[in-house]
Parts: sequence; C-alpha cells; structure tokens
Amino acid sequence: MTVALTRGAEGFPRRAFSVDDIRRMIDAGVIGESERFELIEGEIVPMQAKSVAHDNIKHALTLALARAVPDGMYVGIEATIQLTKDVLLEPDIAIISRAVYKADPKSFAQPKAKDVLLLIEIAVSSLAFAYLLKPLGLVLASAALVFISAYGGHEFKWKEVTIMSAVLAAFSVAAFVYGLGLPMNVWPSLWE
Repeated sequence: MTVALTRGAEGFPRRAFSVDDIRRMIDAGVIGESERFELIEGEIVPMQAKSVAHDNIKHALTLALARAVPDGMYVGIEATIQLTKDVLLEPDIAIISRAVYKADPKSFAQPKAKDVLLLIEIAVSSLAFAYLLKPLGLVLASAALVFISAYGGHEFKWKEVTIMSAVLAAFSVAAFVYGLGLPMNVWPSLWE
C-alpha cells in the first residue's frame, strides 16, 4: 500500500490524510464528532478556542448576513466544507447553497464554486493590526499583532513572544519601508 506524505513546518515528512481517512477515523471513534480541526493538504490541524472579540465579530456578521441572505442559501457557522480530497475547512461564516446539503448525511458538504457566495475567516489580530498601524506605527502595531496572536495559543511565553515581535517589527520595517519604499509611520506620529 502506498502512503501519501506531506511535510510539516519543521520539514520532516508526515503521513498525509485524506477526507476518506478522516471519515473512517470518526466512524471508528479515533476522532470524536465534537473535535475541532481542519484538514489542510493532508495535515490535521487542531482548531484553537475562540476569543470573546472573535465571537463578537462573528455574531454581529451572522446577524447582518442572516437578514440579507438570498433564498436558497444558508448562513453556515463553522460549517465543515470539503474543498478537495485532502482539504476540510471550517470557515467562521459561509453563505452556501442549500442544495449542497442534499447529500449523504455521513458525508461532508462538497460545494462547487457556484454554490459558495461568501466565505469569511475572522482574524482578530489582523483587524487589530489594521486599526493600530496608523496611530502606533509599524513597529508597535507589528508587536501588538504578535502578542495578540500568541495570546490565543495554548502556551504564552513572554520571552519568546517578545523576541518574535522584535524580529517581525525589524523585518517589516526593512521590507516594507526601506525595501519597497511604502510610505508608513515606523513609530507613533508623536515620536517622529
């Protein structure tokens, strides 16, 4: 039997899973029905718990979209969608054709491009970066982006996060301000 492989972020080979493998693991009880993960190019990626800020944005968008969704469409909240044989996603919000759900109840939704009106993935740290860039400048907004993103993880280590934020800030200034010549504040406008 040939086993498909993928490469992890660290470069080591890993067994690549298919959507069929995932379904068999759920049926066998290896993966629980309530476990939250996505399958990205054959790699099982556990989903993080959501913050209050994330949920507030998601709920507000859901209410607005539910009032405006066209007939024949659902507003799916964290609905599992199969895009390919080795990709299962759970976007925060999906406006998707009801026809997609007229399928085998044990299968995953398998929309075609015409069945999906909108997919939304909410990233609170990116939103914070966008709001903080102008008043705080690139260095502090980049640091805030790293701290907010790291805070959402399982382990928050001040030293590692501080080093990562300094590296990202330095790279951002070098790449965007000096390398590409983009006109943006490096520091808060009060400091310049």
